[in-house]
Amino acid sequence: MAELIPDLVADVRLYAPEEGGRTNQIREDFRCPCAATNAWPPVMMHTAQLMLEGRPISPGESRRMGFAFLTSEGADAMRRAGTFYLWDGKFFAEAVIVA
Repeated sequence: MAELIPDLVADVRLYAPEEGGRTNQIREDFRCPCAATNAWPPVMMHTAQLMLEGRPISPGESRRMGFAFLTSEGADAMRRAGTFYLWDGKFFAEAVIVA
């Protein structure tokens, strides 16, 4: 498999379970839809793979990471927003683009 190149890099904060976040870690190869707003119902979501570099991330943690979107339109939409939100049945994290 070809190595992924990040479309963008963001500071990500996973919400803690008491904030409505996930209760389990996210591991390598995790993909999820991302949305430019956290409005309900979510619209125009674009799927991305989180680039965790072999280090799981737990609820309540923050980390800078890359995102590889399945389409260039997804990366462009998130770049325009500046901040975007990760979805897995509910919004469980927010990401602020840094590069």
